[in-house]
Formats: sequence, C-alpha cells, structure tokens
Amino acid sequence: MEEKLLAEILAAHASELNKGRRRKEACLSLFPAYRDQLEPLLGLAERAKGLLMPHKPSAAFRRALGQDLVGAARQVAAQGIRRPARRSRPAVFWGAAVLSLAGMVALFLRFRPGARVQLSPSS
Repeated sequence: MEEKLLAEILAAHASELNKGRRRKEACLSLFPAYRDQLEPLLGLAERAKGLLMPHKPSAAFRRALGQDLVGAARQVAAQGIRRPARRSRPAVFWGAAVLSLAGMVALFLRFRPGARVQLSPSS
C-alpha cells in the first residue's frame, strides 16, 4: 500500500472521528484489498480518540478555582509587590561603552606592531 494513500485514509478517518462519527467499517469497505493493513490502524485511532476526549470540570471545581485565583490576586495586591528598580539607560550605555573601549585598548597594546610576546617568565 502506498504511504500517501494510507496517510490520506487515516486523515479522512480522523476527520470523521473529530466530527463524532465512527466510520471504521466504511473505510474498510472502500479499500477491501488493504483491510489487513488498515483495520489495526483504524481501530487504534478510534481507541486513542476515545481516550483523548475533552473533559469539562465540574461547576464546583470551577467556582473553587475562581475563588482561589481571586484570593491569590488580592493577596499579591495587599503585599504591594514592587518591581525592582531599573537602571537608567544612559548609565548602562556609558558603562558598556567604557568597557568596550578598554577592551579595544587592551587588544591594541597586546597586538601592536613591535610588541614583544613573552611566553615564559624571564630569569
């Protein structure tokens, strides 16, 4: 069986499952020559879909969760949590500029023409 055809059949079957319709037998009857290959895959898809059905939480759970979230928000507001102070942008800019300049000077002094490179300490 061609992989592309198999993928298309499985996609069509998944689409039907998402609409709430189980059409395993209809798919198998359309492709009787491939029944042995399709049957386990379609069955697996139906079992997986059954396990992955969305669940809606109970009304009591939703109420309790809402109350907990409101309580937590009130507690945070009551504590008056502050954001950390931000450094001013000019100070950060000038600090970065000074460090960059110092690095360039160090590289220039290290690799300038005529500079002697000493690999071992002199005695």
